[in-house]
Amino acid sequence: PNGKTDSIECEVEVAVGHFDEEGPPQEILHCNLKEPDEFGNILYEVKGLEEEEFERIKNKVTSVGATLYEFPGSTRSKAKPATQNLFGGNSPATTQTLDVRKPGKFIPQAIEKGNEENRGKGHRSLYNLQGVSKVLAVRIVALDSQTTHSVNNCRARTFGGLDDEGVLDDMNMKSQIEACSYGKLKFVEPDDNPLYPDVVGGVVTIHLNESVTGVSHGTVLGWARATTPLYAGPLENYDHVMYFMPPGVEFGGAAAFGYMPGRETWYRDSYSLGTGIQLHELGHNLGLGHSGEDGGGYGDSSCYMGYGGGDVRMCYNAPKSHYLGWYSEFHNEFNPLETNSKLFNLVGLSDYNEALSSSDPSVYTIVLRIETFEEESLYLTYNRQKGVNIDTKEFQDEVTVVRADGRHQSWSEAGLAPGQKFSTAIVDKSGRSIEIVMCERVSGSPDYAVSKRKILNIVMMYFV
Repeated sequence: PNGKTDSIECEVEVAVGHFDEEGPPQEILHCNLKEPDEFGNILYEVKGLEEEEFERIKNKVTSVGATLYEFPGSTRSKAKPATQNLFGGNSPATTQTLDVRKPGKFIPQAIEKGNEENRGKGHRSLYNLQGVSKVLAVRIVALDSQTTHSVNNCRARTFGGLDDEGVLDDMNMKSQIEACSYGKLKFVEPDDNPLYPDVVGGVVTIHLNESVTGVSHGTVLGWARATTPLYAGPLENYDHVMYFMPPGVEFGGAAAFGYMPGRETWYRDSYSLGTGIQLHELGHNLGLGHSGEDGGGYGDSSCYMGYGGGDVRMCYNAPKSHYLGWYSEFHNEFNPLETNSKLFNLVGLSDYNEALSSSDPSVYTIVLRIETFEEESLYLTYNRQKGVNIDTKEFQDEVTVVRADGRHQSWSEAGLAPGQKFSTAIVDKSGRSIEIVMCERVSGSPDYAVSKRKILNIVMMYFV
């Protein structure tokens, strides 16, 4: 293999893969250079880290965003099978890698250098959870393949409008994030700029002087990242950049990848325009981990971060919603050491406006956090199947109980219908347990429901 052994400094980001088939979520460390090196590369996949070191760097980067590291005595190589290197498969695809040396007695594998731009700001400085974010969609034409979706279809399916057949696409990435957030977060196409006439309606087509068939997605991402500014101006002008990869790019079984947190997402051609997949990957950009069930990293199909299928109207589960803060007026807390039992009226996020306009909004809760005295809390919501959440794939019209440490990987514990219970021990050395009971659904006439009794869940908690 060609390569060079030396010390290298680069900004490290975590790329998280979304699989179209059963399999664990894939996490990759990318070493991003500010400018192309002598080999013409701007991105390397970091390989050879000890498991403990990998986890340390991953946890740091997912907490604060891209972080500068030095890798002493590492080798830059570009002749390893991509899926064998990354996923254990046997693909002819190749990728450039940064092969980290084995740890020595006095030489660590990686030295954290920090990041002057982000230091002290935390990961929230990387993106907006509320407000208006400009999104650029990138089509790619390579020497041997190109994105199959037309410019117009990319625009329509991502930002809305008429597609090539004249059909209005009124449910897309832009419309659904605005609907889920009730206008608090908007992903919008950038305004047309005469300086960059190739960007039209938020979509730009770039041309690569490279063949991409059998080439790793990370390699093509590096090429696209270096080329896009020639057509669309500095990437810093955009809050998020979505790359729609041509057929033939090697994804190792994944449908798409996104940085967590970050600004870039990239998609296998056949999955590029699925609203659920786009909002799954953009969720990673916002710092969201996966939503799992039954021990699997995915599986909570009441949430884009656990399902992320095609064009589905749904939103994010209780812990993710708590972190995003879009329904913060209806957040509530329960500490089992302060109160033995309490009733809560849980309203589905799809009834946010009805609860807000009711005569007494304070009686309603959309997201309830329960203190467990562990790193992970329990989060409850009523997964009402209607409106913006009409296509939720699991726990329809049930109270969902999810365990999570904030925005990170979450685990679905239960979906409760009327009369059902969920119990768990609390870690306070008392030997007591907390029990959650879904008592009943209360519904009224449509006129009355608009005020405060559309469909409510009364949830009672008490010690056993």
